[in-house]
Amino acid sequence: MDKLKYLIALVGGLLATALKLYAPIFIAVMVMLIFDFITGIIAAKMTGENWNSATARKGLMKKGTMLAQLLFGIALDYIIPMAATQVGFTFNVSHLLFSNII
Repeated sequence: MDKLKYLIALVGGLLATALKLYAPIFIAVMVMLIFDFITGIIAAKMTGENWNSATARKGLMKKGTMLAQLLFGIALDYIIPMAATQVGFTFNVSHLLFSNII
């Protein structure tokens, strides 16, 4: 199962870099994070575990960290080419990862 998650993350990352479709990716991640939070609450109710603020805080911190990483990656995708042009380095293509393929 872990290999499948890594494969999905790799393919998603490559597509995001190649296509620069950040809005749909951000929306999909937000929907998945909300779904994860809701299913966590349902699982806690079904198993009889107490739902406490410490557990919720830990889960929300994880989700916040994931969003921060996503936003940081999106920002870098714009900042690196902009900074490179400021020092005189120009890119012939807009995608760093696929620059030797396209």
